Amino acid sequence: MGPASTGLLRPTILIPQSLLSELSECQLAAIVDHEIHHIRRLDSAYLLLGRVACCLHWFNPLAYWLAAQVRTEIEYAVDAATVGQGDEQAKKSYGDLLIQLACRRSRSFGLAPMADRRSNLKQRIEELLVPVRNTTLGSICCLATILLLFITGLSEVASTQDKTVPS
Repeated sequence: MGPASTGLLRPTILIPQSLLSELSECQLAAIVDHEIHHIRRLDSAYLLLGRVACCLHWFNPLAYWLAAQVRTEIEYAVDAATVGQGDEQAKKSYGDLLIQLACRRSRSFGLAPMADRRSNLKQRIEELLVPVRNTTLGSICCLATILLLFITGLSEVASTQDKTVPS
């Protein structure tokens, strides 16, 4: 398992023991900073909302696509916050760290790791080199659509229950 943050009420940063010996203090500080940004932004709640929408709309590919878009936008925003206004060397070091983490042969079990193999790693690194763009609007649009799917799913359950008449 790679570095990840988990928990809504008592957030925790998880870093595998093997990484503690493999990475430098600077790299570990970048990992902790990245995960702290996730915790401060309440990203676990947004990811949970996306999963609930996927459960309610298990038949709808749009729900899965939107949940993936929210996750991608979250990672772009947290990467940008982690490198901040750092120089090119800081951005390069952070990009190298993401690559190093993605190359590890590990699997995450339900968590959103910092550099998952299936993530858009190339795009994340390219985003580091481009001036910071506003990911808030994209995140809000994706979340609004997921909320709409969520509400629609709940109203569909309610309307189905209303039509059922006990014998």
